[in-house]
Amino acid sequence: MKRLARVPIKFKEALQKHNFRIKKSLGQNFLIDKNIQKIIISSAGLKREDFIFEIGAGFGELSRALAKEAGRVIALEVDKDLVSILRETLADCPNLKVIAGDILKINLEEVLDKDYEWKIVANLPYYLTTPIINRLLKSRLKLNCLILMLQREVAERILAHPGTKAYGALSIFVQYYTHPELILPVKKTCFYPQPKVDSALIKLKPRRTKVKIKDESLFFSLVKASFQMRRKTLLNALVRAE
Repeated sequence: MKRLARVPIKFKEALQKHNFRIKKSLGQNFLIDKNIQKIIISSAGLKREDFIFEIGAGFGELSRALAKEAGRVIALEVDKDLVSILRETLADCPNLKVIAGDILKINLEEVLDKDYEWKIVANLPYYLTTPIINRLLKSRLKLNCLILMLQREVAERILAHPGTKAYGALSIFVQYYTHPELILPVKKTCFYPQPKVDSALIKLKPRRTKVKIKDESLFFSLVKASFQMRRKTLLNALVRAE
């Protein structure tokens, strides 16, 4: 029998105190395993001078832990009900700022100071993983590293090597911008409510020097089209990319 992670008493109390209802429409699955939280902190290699951008602050347990180790934390949360709770419960963290917003809609350059190098920590909703990664890697921000919790299948695609079944457009895109590595697989029992699939914690380290491509937009369009048409001819794939 698989061991189920216990829902922390404080977490249950928070749900009841604030009469909070989990919203499936937002893909809310809260990390409740303390050991995984510690691994996230360790993997980020936090220092007092670090600037952290947390995407999906949830009930703020990880946010508080990040604030204890780093110099400055910006915690983004899309759920307005959670934002109110976070601003109340994290008011005693002077180096932490909670902001409300959608990662795909906010102006990152206005929220995060471009003069500083940022470490990203995120528990990504499964249905928005690819567009969020795309947004972050294409931004003009100075990124030190990204510690991402995401669906295990997506992690396998990001980490895949050429010639393998999982290798595709996402693999090429992420590996063009970063050096990805697996930190550890994470069981679905580490979340509440429990998702249907397992997750994985990965680290993306931005490349300091990239292969020079004259037109990145055209390149990735060709890559995407070619993998969408794996069983078709190359000519048809190129026509599709136009």
